[in-house]
Amino acid sequence: MPSSPDHHHSRQIRPPTTEANCDDSVSPSPLERCRNSEFSSTTTLTAKPFSTIKGHRDMVDPERFSVQRPQRRRALPLCTWSTVAVLWLSSIVLTAWLFGHCETRPRHSYETGFDTDLNPLRPAIELKKVRFTGGLKFHENGTTYRYLEPGATQYVGEPSEELDRAWRLLIQGQGVDLLGDEAEGLEGKTYQKPEGWWLTGADVFHQLHCVNMVREALRPDYYTPPNPEPIHTMHIDHCIDYLRQGVMCSVDLTMIPIGWSDTRNRILQNTEVVHTCRDFDKEAKAGPMLQVFGLRNYPLQFDQMEEMELDVGEYTTWMELAFMHWSARIDAADVEFVLAPPRDSEPVTRRRKSPVLGDHCLWILDFDCCKVMTMDENGIQRAAETCWSNDPFYLRPAHGDERDIDLWRHFRGAFLEASARIIIASEDGGQSRSYFPERLVGLIEDRVATFTKTTKADGLKGE
Repeated sequence: MPSSPDHHHSRQIRPPTTEANCDDSVSPSPLERCRNSEFSSTTTLTAKPFSTIKGHRDMVDPERFSVQRPQRRRALPLCTWSTVAVLWLSSIVLTAWLFGHCETRPRHSYETGFDTDLNPLRPAIELKKVRFTGGLKFHENGTTYRYLEPGATQYVGEPSEELDRAWRLLIQGQGVDLLGDEAEGLEGKTYQKPEGWWLTGADVFHQLHCVNMVREALRPDYYTPPNPEPIHTMHIDHCIDYLRQGVMCSVDLTMIPIGWSDTRNRILQNTEVVHTCRDFDKEAKAGPMLQVFGLRNYPLQFDQMEEMELDVGEYTTWMELAFMHWSARIDAADVEFVLAPPRDSEPVTRRRKSPVLGDHCLWILDFDCCKVMTMDENGIQRAAETCWSNDPFYLRPAHGDERDIDLWRHFRGAFLEASARIIIASEDGGQSRSYFPERLVGLIEDRVATFTKTTKADGLKGE
């Protein structure tokens, strides 16, 4: 290295030794400054032996250090990049799906349910496509007819017991009992039963009830008693207006095609088109939802009553069928006899105690399907048909089991005795109706006798 012209200012710099002074006041060496710099984090420095430097003391011999370039980092394997790409694409797809799902399935909708819906039934909501039936059509000659699907349950037509039963099954879920969290917010808004249940109902069943009321009003000769009370007409008016509000509330926008008859020169709407509907059958019958509909009746079998030490024969004398037929003059269609806690005002003579049931009495429920029973042969025939169309736990004559036969005999005697007292106490002394109870019991027993003979005959044919 060339020497400086100012030779007298130059001085010899010796390389450091292992015995160098480590006092903090000593200025760091150039090597230490390099090690502490940012440069040292990206490069590797290798020291060479010191050489004599002429000039300023801070000057450093450029040959003193050799600089090694940092090695290039190893690239990620191809599989790692593939994994990152898959995760990135998956996150995009998931985000898009969640966004679309939230857009198409809002919190409250026709499919998911609204906050005004009966909450325990919302999980059962399911949509399905349904083609309406029973529409009006044109014959080629221009006359109008109504097509009925073969084998389908009919809800309109000539009045009959079969038609009435179809409607009873359709609207049997009017009463819904709720308890606990299900009944939250109902206090003060609905009736509370003594045992803590809150009674409410789903609007669909009240609308069906109203349709049935209007249907019956169209056949006054069969359903409506002579000189109906004003409350009956008021009820029909309520039902018609209630149905109007229900239709306007749903606002069904399904497109209805319109046909044309050249013969009659008029149009006719084709109502047999596909609609998007909530699944009514699933709402009414699916799984645990069965426990919601009705009044939560629990069947009580004969042997269970015996195990509970209940006097079954005594309960048969309580069944006020005689009063309903001969005093109230109704057919007792679809009534139910239920053992339940008594009202506070219930007479002591009507109460019974049981280790299992506690203090209880016999209740008669569900009079909404009852019709007037005329005091003639037609009325007797109707009452007999009603006996067999009621629910299975309705008392009927039995065959085969001696205990069941004895129970029917007990009921038969009590019924005829009570019927005679009621008829004799009537205004005319019941002379023209004295044979009605015997006639009714005979028709009921003839039915089971015919059934027994038919069953045996079918069994012989099968052999």
